[in-house]
Amino acid sequence: MKIAILGGAGFIGNNLAIYLKKSGEEVCIIDKQQPPNLDIPFFNTIDSFIENDEFINTDVIFDCIYGTNPKTSFDNPIMDITSNLPGLINRFEFSLKLKTLKKYIFLSSGGTVYGNCHNKLINENESTNPISPYGITKLASEKYGLMYRELKGLPFIIVRPSNTYGPGQKPNMGQGLIITAIDSVFKNKSLLLYGNGKAVRDYIYISDLCNALKCLAKDGIVGETYNIASGIGYSNIEVVLLLKNILEEIGLNLNYSLIKERGFDVNYNTLDISKMLSAFDWAPQITLDQGVVSLLNWYKSKYAVL
Repeated sequence: MKIAILGGAGFIGNNLAIYLKKSGEEVCIIDKQQPPNLDIPFFNTIDSFIENDEFINTDVIFDCIYGTNPKTSFDNPIMDITSNLPGLINRFEFSLKLKTLKKYIFLSSGGTVYGNCHNKLINENESTNPISPYGITKLASEKYGLMYRELKGLPFIIVRPSNTYGPGQKPNMGQGLIITAIDSVFKNKSLLLYGNGKAVRDYIYISDLCNALKCLAKDGIVGETYNIASGIGYSNIEVVLLLKNILEEIGLNLNYSLIKERGFDVNYNTLDISKMLSAFDWAPQITLDQGVVSLLNWYKSKYAVL
């Protein structure tokens, strides 16, 4: 397959590009930033991509571009709209020019579009009531994509990942509890944990997400929505204590403090992945403790921590 990854210099996009290339796919990256992996073709504008004969017959587009996160969207809701939706429409219009395009796979947000759901697995048919501007614009992006499919034939697929973590992730970005916690240890800072620590999240390791996305590139059904997650919920306190135990085994200590909760954080989010499990030869392979150890080792090697 010829695959173009929009936003391929970011955490998910870059990991996906490397994963697909290793799997034998023909991959290129479109992003304003230069990606760290220089052996994958890179275009810094859509126009330069279109003008390239090698990738004009692209089969699949992964759209990993998003300019905000839940915190920045809450701080500036207008910026959340203007930095995301106009560009999305432009990308849809450009994609319609690719006559060979079979799938446009948009990475939405399984952690925010559903809103507050209490103590149950959330499937793709659950009502969507986001409580953050980020979740609202992600949902609006989905609706725009489905409209383009209906009216203009864009082969649109929605992916709703849970909290993704793994090598390449940046700490202290307003999201990413595990990498931020690891970073706080090596910088001798106390981790700030919002609320009472009982908020539940579903974590998916980056390689498991990339594997699922490859399945969708190959056999995903246009017009469908897919949750990609572990299907297991952990409270923030459980995650911190798990990491604390792992760190203590190597002589390190994680300090944390509870601070006032943020109004845009949902209280419970664990995704039902039965649709992915039944439709593809896919299941999460990395447990949370395995993923935490892997991310910790990557961080130590990346930042030369002994």
